Amino acid sequence: LSNLLQKLGPTFIKFGQLLSVRPDIVPKNYCKELEKLQDSVPSFEFKEVKEILEKEFGKSLNELFLHFEKTPIASASISQVHKAILRTGDKVAVKIQRPNIKQIMNTDIEIMAHFAKLLDRHISELRRFKLVEFISEFKQWTERELDFRLEARNAKRFYDNFKGSKTVCIPKVYNEFTTEKVLTLDFIEG
Repeated sequence: LSNLLQKLGPTFIKFGQLLSVRPDIVPKNYCKELEKLQDSVPSFEFKEVKEILEKEFGKSLNELFLHFEKTPIASASISQVHKAILRTGDKVAVKIQRPNIKQIMNTDIEIMAHFAKLLDRHISELRRFKLVEFISEFKQWTERELDFRLEARNAKRFYDNFKGSKTVCIPKVYNEFTTEKVLTLDFIEG
């Protein structure tokens, strides 16, 4: 099941991740299988990473970074993270959205919504799961997750709230290296 969702693409991976924590909707043995999607998503090519960064910031990769690791340190359904060093010498984690992810996910969610309506209309046993509402919530959640500026705002809020804490370390957001598709934070070993 997890392999099938990976082949269907990032939207279905994200959907599978969501279902993996919903034993009220999906049997526990399926939840266990879907949990594999939490940490085993293939990365996308460095060439695409470079293109996205250069398009977002209007500068070459060399103008932006002193060093940029070609191999991601993490890969997820909508993005991947690379370790880099800014021209200032600051070590950072750069989170980059997958190419065309917004368009891909919007199209996939439209298809999911269509099928949810059909299932709701024709299979009365499934109505109790409120599939149309579930897909609508998934769409809203996904739209918010696809705007890294929202994540940056939340990270800044946490950073400000825990500034000076001896027990909690929140990475600093680099505003000048953050857009809707790219989020740059302090790199923290942990």
